[in-house]
Amino acid sequence: MLAWVRRSFSRRLSAAFCLTLAGTMALTDLWLTRSLRGQLVQELTLSLYTQAGLIGADLDSALSRRKDGARLQALAVRFGETCACRVTLIAGDGKVLADSGLTAGELSRVENHAGRPEVQAALRGERGSAIRRSGTLHAHLLYAAVPLRGSKGADRVAMPLDRVRSKVAE
Repeated sequence: MLAWVRRSFSRRLSAAFCLTLAGTMALTDLWLTRSLRGQLVQELTLSLYTQAGLIGADLDSALSRRKDGARLQALAVRFGETCACRVTLIAGDGKVLADSGLTAGELSRVENHAGRPEVQAALRGERGSAIRRSGTLHAHLLYAAVPLRGSKGADRVAMPLDRVRSKVAE
């Protein structure tokens, strides 16, 4: 009888140890994944700020001649292809002037962006970022916006968060 009790106790102790170890590993994995995701989002945000700033430097003269919407749209598309991100040019009143993710026809139906947090910051002369679901692309995006130096407006770049998720999964 004593041998049976020892084996039963040994099995219960082994099971408790395995469950504790599995739980600890799961919590550690969860913590590391969230930490890594946060760090990647922060690095990606800084990269998007840099890209937006470089794009904005090239756009200052084009925005001063804002009358040519087709030229602004072509520039947004070109910059979007170059940086592999979505580029949106926004006037000081929040009106979208150009967007690399939209056609000219779709652009006329885009809502005013003055209420978007990253755009609000940029229109105040600060950098701004936000993560939210895009109504036009139906995906979660990381947005970063910077003020345009030569005119009142903002340059916003966006990247799908799927890239962050795939990096974390690696």
